[in-house]
Amino acid sequence: MTGKAVLLCLMSLAILSGPTTAQLKAPPLSQPAPLKKDEKPVNKGKAGKKSTGNQRDPNDLTAVVSSHDQEMRLLFEQYRFKDPNLSGKIEFLVSIKADGTVQSVKKLQSTLKNPAFEKSLSTRIKLWKFPQLPPKSPTQTVKVPYVFAR
Repeated sequence: MTGKAVLLCLMSLAILSGPTTAQLKAPPLSQPAPLKKDEKPVNKGKAGKKSTGNQRDPNDLTAVVSSHDQEMRLLFEQYRFKDPNLSGKIEFLVSIKADGTVQSVKKLQSTLKNPAFEKSLSTRIKLWKFPQLPPKSPTQTVKVPYVFAR
């Protein structure tokens, strides 16, 4: 490579909704994985619009996370300037409230070996806004993995 850092956002968002788990894999970011036999499809909606039902559309979740790819890449570049060997994977568990705000961000695993960078990533994710659900909808939890490479 030419010295430019590359951010690979492996948007394998796992939507955790009780006993069933739906998977989204990217790139490409637009196609959800097939549903298991006992899974029911989530409501389809337009990205950025209010979702209906008790779960957000996987495409809406992917769109929100993808919209922050450049921000995460720039943050990586800032930390890589201080630590040229910075690279690795990190996976977060993100809990989203019905109003679309992020309730919590938990680091599940990381190979980055840079706690300050990990904390900065977590802080940024806490600012994300997802589509709203009806007020009494349960908190929705998704896994958000990133791979950072030089």
